[in-house]
Amino acid sequence: MRRVSYVVTVYNKAAYLPFLVGSLASQTGDFEREFIFVDDGSTDDSVALLHALTAALENVTIVTQANAGPAVATNVGFARAHGDFIKPMDGDDLLAPNATQALLDAMTETGAPWAYVNSLAVIDYELTATPAQALAAFPLCDIRPRIGAEPLRASVTRAQTNPSTWLATAQAVRDINGADERVFVQDYSMELRLAARFAPAILDAPLVAYPAQMGARLSGAQHQLMHDGALTLCLHLADGPPMPASLARYALHRNAERAWKWANRRAGETVGGAAFRAFLSAALRLKTPTPDAFREICAIYQAHRPIRLAPANAARGLNHA
Repeated sequence: MRRVSYVVTVYNKAAYLPFLVGSLASQTGDFEREFIFVDDGSTDDSVALLHALTAALENVTIVTQANAGPAVATNVGFARAHGDFIKPMDGDDLLAPNATQALLDAMTETGAPWAYVNSLAVIDYELTATPAQALAAFPLCDIRPRIGAEPLRASVTRAQTNPSTWLATAQAVRDINGADERVFVQDYSMELRLAARFAPAILDAPLVAYPAQMGARLSGAQHQLMHDGALTLCLHLADGPPMPASLARYALHRNAERAWKWANRRAGETVGGAAFRAFLSAALRLKTPTPDAFREICAIYQAHRPIRLAPANAARGLNHA
């Protein structure tokens, strides 16, 4: 029988864990389950709560480590996984009871090695509800997969996933070497690596929920995500597989435009500053889309806001232009 390994990264998620674990325990379908939780140095009651909440589940592994960031924590979990399929999860998200089976079915029907729930179909849940009430709020819907067209271009245009929205074969996760540990936030590097190699099956159905209150979610730190998105593209261009030249130019233009809009609206930077110059150079094709060009974009965010750097590379300055 097929086995799904749920790999959950946790950092100070005590308030959300009853919802998360409740949704994992509620998963329906004909497959074996393995649950791997990696606590990334939480300072709240997350670890003790995890032990209590998972006591009735089978095949549970709880790993604790000093804080190293979500990319490192994700790969630690992947290394412990024994399943045929990998289902990553953020520590504060929910899956509809039929979500895993729907993703498995989508992969079987299409032959795709990974599948995801369209991020536009993700819904919110309220901490004021009980876990059972939050799960009951998922609407019934028709679930029909489609194959994603030009997945790499779609991912360059905007991130299509977060870890909670996708499922992949264990082989596909091994093929991409998991998350890029040179980038602090893990989401985009995994998506970009998958999209560069495999066409996904996509479900336009509300099967995943995020907490309505952003709290300490990294997704609330827009500058960090935009910085790490540019850095991921920088490293992707350096490492391969090769990106078509037209797509690389598009990626540089789009990221330079994002950086300029952010610096202007959020940091008060005006025309003539580094952000505008980078945008103008990209728009006029005066700059080649090299890794260094993306490092210059990273530097725009670093100049205005604190950026969390990947621990493995912060000392070597790999996140700096």
